[in-house]
Amino acid sequence: MWVVVSFGALLLAPALSWGQGFGGAASRGYYRPSRPTLSPYLDYFRRDVGLTNQYYSFVRPHQQLSGILNQQNAAITSLSRQVNQAGAAQGPLPTGTGSVFMNYSHYYPAARGAGR
Repeated sequence: MWVVVSFGALLLAPALSWGQGFGGAASRGYYRPSRPTLSPYLDYFRRDVGLTNQYYSFVRPHQQLSGILNQQNAAITSLSRQVNQAGAAQGPLPTGTGSVFMNYSHYYPAARGAGR
């Protein structure tokens, strides 16, 4: 009886599955599919219909938003590429002006020569 209980405990003990790898999803990063995993046309079967049908309430706005997001992603990628190329071509640019800490000589012009 003891052997059966210990064998059952070993089978039920949580262990790392070989399909998960050695670090789990956190160390490898998450899988990002190249296209949506669910079709927007599944919204045809929603029961919460407003004044229009499901296509104009759910499907078409989803497709328009997806198109707008793709355009913005392409524009951001293009701008990022342009900024990287411009920064690499010019090198670091000078910034700001020189300064002095606690310099009040412009407030007290008479004190410039008096302390010497």
